[in-house]
Amino acid sequence: MFSFEGRWAQAVLASFAPSEGPGLAPKIGEVDYLNAYETLRTRSTWLAGIGVRAALWLVVLSPWWLGRSLFFLPSLSQGARIDVLGRMLEHRVFLVREAAFLMKLAACLALLGSDAVRARSGYDGQGTAPVLPARRLDVMGGP
Repeated sequence: MFSFEGRWAQAVLASFAPSEGPGLAPKIGEVDYLNAYETLRTRSTWLAGIGVRAALWLVVLSPWWLGRSLFFLPSLSQGARIDVLGRMLEHRVFLVREAAFLMKLAACLALLGSDAVRARSGYDGQGTAPVLPARRLDVMGGP
C-alpha cells in the first residue's frame, strides 16, 4: 500500500463517524481507522484484499464520476464527504453501493476496536450508554 492510500483510508473511514459529531461520536485520535483498513485488506484472501483496495480507490475518486467535484473525496469538507458517501450507499449500481458499504464496514470495525468508544456505547454491557428495557414482540398479532 502506498502512503497516500493510508491517508485516504484514514479520511474516508473517519467520515462515517465524524469526531465533531453528536452523541457517541469518537474523539479525535481515539479510533485507529488505518489499522482496521489494513487488517481487512491484508488478513483476507488475496482477491478480497484487492477488492478492499479497489473499493477505496472507487470511493476516493467518486466525486469525479458522480459529477460532484474535481477533487478527491478526502479533499472535500466533512459535510461534502458525508453527502458523497450517502449518495454512494444509495446508488443504483450495486458495485458502487458495495464499495461504499465495504468502507463503512471497515469504519465500524475500527470503531468497535476502540476500547473508549465501546465503553461509552455500552456495547460490552458496561459503560455509560443507557440500557433500554427489552420489549416482547408479539409476532402472532394477539394481546
